[in-house]
Amino acid sequence: MYDLLTVLMNYFIIVLMYDLLTVLMNYFITVLMYDLLTVLMYDLLIA
Repeated sequence: MYDLLTVLMNYFIIVLMYDLLTVLMNYFITVLMYDLLTVLMYDLLIA
């Protein structure tokens, strides 16, 4: 029972960390795309 509980806890921690990493990656990708789009629009407006 103790071993099973430990395995479940480790599994949940890994899943939570993975979800957090995925959210952070999506956030960074969105921010980078937004910055790139802003720079492109700015260049187009200046030109």
